[in-house]
Amino acid sequence: MKQDTILLFQEPERYFFPQMKGIVYAPFGVANKRLRFWLYLLVCRFPFLCFPVLFGPWKKQIRTAKQVILFDFGYVPGIEHYIHRINPSCRVCLYYWNIMKSSSKGYQKFAYKQNIYATDKNDCQKYGLLYQSIFYVPQDIQREKTFKEPEKLFFFGLDKGRGPFLLRLKKQLEAFGICCDITVFSESHCRKYKNAITDILADQMISYKEYCSRLSKCGILLDLNQDGQTALSMRVMEAIFFEKKLITFNKDIATYDFYDENNIFIMGSKQTDGKELLAFIKKPFRPYEKEVLYQYSYENWKKRF
Repeated sequence: MKQDTILLFQEPERYFFPQMKGIVYAPFGVANKRLRFWLYLLVCRFPFLCFPVLFGPWKKQIRTAKQVILFDFGYVPGIEHYIHRINPSCRVCLYYWNIMKSSSKGYQKFAYKQNIYATDKNDCQKYGLLYQSIFYVPQDIQREKTFKEPEKLFFFGLDKGRGPFLLRLKKQLEAFGICCDITVFSESHCRKYKNAITDILADQMISYKEYCSRLSKCGILLDLNQDGQTALSMRVMEAIFFEKKLITFNKDIATYDFYDENNIFIMGSKQTDGKELLAFIKKPFRPYEKEVLYQYSYENWKKRF
């Protein structure tokens, strides 16, 4: 990967970002909870305290960068001014990787309003932002063309209050005869809540490497978007790049260039038809064209900025 673009993402150890060393950096060098960490917390609350001494090693890389993309997760107002002082010709963009909430106020303070992007088309329309989809970096893990369990459905993620719904969905799908590996990790401290979803509750989070290993053995991914979300999720990208079937609740997916009814089943708001779902699972998977994979690659993604 060319290093003409620098990405600032608060937790570069997550997802596929470890494969992008030299490109993705945490905005702040706060690896421990000593003085620098507490200063960082102050910066998050009071952006005017945003001192360059707290910035990570990306400071050395921006002198020759053509563009810097600041992810919403970790952006603190003022960083864009520092970048332009060091490299006046560098293009600086703010990118909302997650759907925006009422508390998402960072875009209002970003200096370059014409360079703000979001993954969710509804957010783009609501806040007057430019659209930019998510991207994906293929993993090193060997992808099995002959799946051990081609008709097994896989989901692992943070609970986010979705546990009860996922538990009901798991029971419904299993009643149809679909084998399910649905697991969530809950950060809730409510024992009663955790007991209610104990059948799908994980003891701890897993690494992305382990996550990919588990999904590679299954033939179907479950995509559960947040209320009102139209943006493509990471699971959609994984389904494309790992050549998996996808069951999703995101109706907007039918409008994308990669949509194929053999590969993607959109769950409606009404009672799911078990026969229709089983018929979908039995359909042969149709591999995606190279043009589709390139469309959602990192190289094409950064060009679109």
